[in-house]
Amino acid sequence: MQEFDNVHSRLVEKLGRLIAKGKWATQGHLPREDDLVIEFAVSRTIVREATKTLQALGLVITRPRSGSRIQPNGGVSQKSL
Repeated sequence: MQEFDNVHSRLVEKLGRLIAKGKWATQGHLPREDDLVIEFAVSRTIVREATKTLQALGLVITRPRSGSRIQPNGGVSQKSL
């Protein structure tokens, strides 16, 4: 379980930094789960949990069948990632 937590935490940090750096446009979508799985070489479960964490941090909003959208002025600073 600890390995899951480490991989999850690293992915949350990486995605948070990419969002903060503007890799994806504000109010744009994160890449699809399948694409993130391939890009970061992690399981779909890790991607889903990381997305939920990003939503809890206020960086994205996730809606069924719409994907995850970058929140304008996310409620988290890069330091808290």
